[in-house]
Amino acid sequence: MARQRGPVWQADILYDKQRQRKSFPTQQEAEAWEEAVRKAEVNGLPLPDPSQTQKATLRDSVDQYFESIWPYVKRKDYAREQIAM
Repeated sequence: MARQRGPVWQADILYDKQRQRKSFPTQQEAEAWEEAVRKAEVNGLPLPDPSQTQKATLRDSVDQYFESIWPYVKRKDYAREQIAM
């Protein structure tokens, strides 16, 4: 079960008789990793990489940029030229 530890969420689970702990920015990511570890153990697979539990696409990154940074860009014409390169 994921628990909050300060600003992050920590996943804590036993895998192959060893405690595994990883920190994530959100509760959903922590719980997704825990679920992936449980499935891996049941199926006899290696411990899953935490970065693989939630894959972000390039489109997600670009959308996030335009939502958070773009409104504060003063020279949008120059920025558009840089993005087009």
